[in-house]
Amino acid sequence: MLLALVVLLVVSGLGIGGYMIFLQPKGPGGLAPALSTAQTTLLYQDSLTQDTHIWECQGSATICSFRSDGYHLTQTTSAPSFFESDLTTHRFTDMVIEVSGLFATANAQVPALGIVFRQQENNRLEEYAFWIDPYGDYALSKYDAQGQPTSVIDLVQSSELNTGLNKMNRLRIIVQGSLFTIFVNGQQLTPPTSDTTYTSGYIGLAVQGTGTEAVFSNLTVTKA
Repeated sequence: MLLALVVLLVVSGLGIGGYMIFLQPKGPGGLAPALSTAQTTLLYQDSLTQDTHIWECQGSATICSFRSDGYHLTQTTSAPSFFESDLTTHRFTDMVIEVSGLFATANAQVPALGIVFRQQENNRLEEYAFWIDPYGDYALSKYDAQGQPTSVIDLVQSSELNTGLNKMNRLRIIVQGSLFTIFVNGQQLTPPTSDTTYTSGYIGLAVQGTGTEAVFSNLTVTKA
């Protein structure tokens, strides 16, 4: 899934600095016991600081490294694509995904980091991805069997996003049936958005932009 994880969104116009952002094609490519509380059912939790050997780093152009501050993903190729690391030990249907992410370094043209969800087992190019860039923009894209993106939510700028390098953002997406609701740093960014193409699948983390390094930490998946 080389081209898949980081520059997903279909942008209706030009992004920061005149570059098209989040509209790139996608290339090839520890579960916790369910814990119920009065409010949530925990499906998966990972600090992302230790290698549990269940994350699949996609392609030779991605460097994936677990460190004390989180899971580092770095894109090394010059191709206009995104790269990801996927959790393929479990399929999720309705869920709430939360993870913290920051840019340690960022390509000047199309840097992005994001969450991949409902990735298809039989064709790992097919999936959704929720992206942010270091300039305060976010988007949601769908990828088809050839890895080509379609916009679910066009590129939008939000003051809720912390911008620049080494600035943490807490990403959250509620996936319930055909509805997707996006939050950043505790604030809802959009009304629920609908798409019926994929109903379940794997999750992953993604980065885009040559030389861009994203750091992810404190991932949780709960039942929606």
